[in-house]
Amino acid sequence: MKLLFTFFISIFLFNISYSQSAWTKEKNAGYFQLQYNTIPEYDEIYGISKDNSLFPERLQTEMGINLYGEFGITDKITLIGHIPVKIHKSGDINPKVFLPTVDIDGPFTESGTLTALGNIEIGGRYNLYNSTYVVSGQLNVELNTSTFDSDLGLRTGYDAYAFTPTINVGRGWSKSYIQAFTGFTLRTNDYHQSFKFGVEYGYKVLPKLWAIGFIDVLHTVDDADLYFSFNTLTTSNYINNQEYIAFGLKVNYDYNDNFGINFGFGGAFHAELVPKKPSMAIGIFSKI
Repeated sequence: MKLLFTFFISIFLFNISYSQSAWTKEKNAGYFQLQYNTIPEYDEIYGISKDNSLFPERLQTEMGINLYGEFGITDKITLIGHIPVKIHKSGDINPKVFLPTVDIDGPFTESGTLTALGNIEIGGRYNLYNSTYVVSGQLNVELNTSTFDSDLGLRTGYDAYAFTPTINVGRGWSKSYIQAFTGFTLRTNDYHQSFKFGVEYGYKVLPKLWAIGFIDVLHTVDDADLYFSFNTLTTSNYINNQEYIAFGLKVNYDYNDNFGINFGFGGAFHAELVPKKPSMAIGIFSKI
């Protein structure tokens, strides 16, 4: 059972938790993953109204290397950890902003690359019910470990702590499973507060290959008051009131009982103040 429901999440950009699962690990069982993800170079950001785009001052590329792990300290309690290293690149001037025929002061930011920790995440999951359906409660905490470069206008995470309690529900069959979660993300430092919801369905298409489709929703529930510098607003990295309805597909291949690889991509049905470009991810994992 524990092999059946180990999976990874790679979705559209947004610091969504890797760890939303209804199932806890057995005692002393673990899952560990090293993943590379990227949003290729983009020149547009979703605006706050339909069919409206914003344009970063420079062409932006986002990459990340993520170390994620789960470990069962009892059959009912699973510890969770995620260490992200962000690599954000600010490149050439965005031609959609500085047109040759338009007299606009600037540029205001420099080109360059920022490589630093994102928001380290720790958490725990507790099994509340285990029968035909599985129900668990979870609490994830994001630490304020990100970096801001004012010259580049780039951030590697939110300048805040975050607390995300969720309820996770799932059901599994011999060749498929479905699960969903709902909860809130509460951020400090006058950032926005958000409602979260997600659902995913996985099907075993081959003896060692799973295909997984998902939808994730992040919706802002308040008007945040945090002030951002002008250089931050030119890139829109981790600013207030970001939200989306995202979708994607993941594949998970078990090479053997202990090792495997996975791949995923994601996009959005609707979004606000996030890059207008799909994301991709590839990872390797180990199970003990």
